[in-house]
Amino acid sequence: MAFQIQDLHFVLIPMLSQSYLLPLTDLAKLLAQHGVTVSIITTPLNAARFQAMIDRATSSNLKIRLIPLRFPCQEAGLPEGCENMDVLTSRDLVKQFFMATYMLQEPVEKLIAALEPLPSCIITSAALPWTSGVAIKFNIPRFIFHHISSFHLLCANNIASSGVDANAGSDTEPFLVPNVPDSIELTRAQLPDEVNRSSDVMMKGALDQMKEFELSADAVLVNSFDEFESRYAEEYGKVWAEEKQLGVLVKKEHVKEAIYHLMNGGEDAEDIRRRVQMLGEAAKRAMDEGGSSHWNMTTMIQNVMKRVNRHVLIPEYNNLHGPCSPVTPPASLQLMFKSGRAAS
Repeated sequence: MAFQIQDLHFVLIPMLSQSYLLPLTDLAKLLAQHGVTVSIITTPLNAARFQAMIDRATSSNLKIRLIPLRFPCQEAGLPEGCENMDVLTSRDLVKQFFMATYMLQEPVEKLIAALEPLPSCIITSAALPWTSGVAIKFNIPRFIFHHISSFHLLCANNIASSGVDANAGSDTEPFLVPNVPDSIELTRAQLPDEVNRSSDVMMKGALDQMKEFELSADAVLVNSFDEFESRYAEEYGKVWAEEKQLGVLVKKEHVKEAIYHLMNGGEDAEDIRRRVQMLGEAAKRAMDEGGSSHWNMTTMIQNVMKRVNRHVLIPEYNNLHGPCSPVTPPASLQLMFKSGRAAS
């Protein structure tokens, strides 16, 4: 019997950071509005933060839930209650925090084995590479969610791959970012960890693992706003397709705060407010039925449903097998949706 939209179950496993949890919770509500079941696996502290939001959604008959799992603070050497990166009291605790996230793999696997309905796909973060093993164990597709914009992703990729920053005479000497739609100048001092060559060896190793994890995913979701940075989304889609040899890009909304600062190129405050308002109105139209974001969200769900129906004839779950196998998605499928949520 063929699966229908109401039979699908999307499991979201966000990185334990507000910059992931906020937009992914919005994404969960959008998915639920399309009729699928959505489960967000997180920790008790983070679940408590978002419970009121989820309660409002369920009161509207959306099939969405938070599932808290104990976070192994003590086992990883963290103070009790350190379940979100925003409560870490020192950067020295970051290593222990990531160690604790790795300890979640076994309890997550046990949880997924007992979920009803069984998951149709996983949406997670590149910062949680152990979720790759979860997806493989249950034979379900895995989507990577980036909480930052296509602009950031494209610039970071092109700097790292070209090594152009190494030619700068100092950390404060500007250099041009290569192969981007606009003329963008940066300095080494402004670079994020994923491209800053002065980062420590351990951080570099972790970032390389995250990149490999991303490239093994079935698709990438990017926190972007197409009307504002469509050229960057398109170019990053090409980069990801070339590196992975397939072309799936799901674009998501960029934040209004970032739009405000990026547009502040000498215009007066009234002009900036007017342009931000225009972008906000365009984003709202995109989410209305028949709009581009609404259509693309539907397309993403249908893509998952086709995979489920393609690979499930008689489901057998005795050996912890999920309802579908990872497959190569169709080339050049481009999707966009909007959450209305700022990333930080």
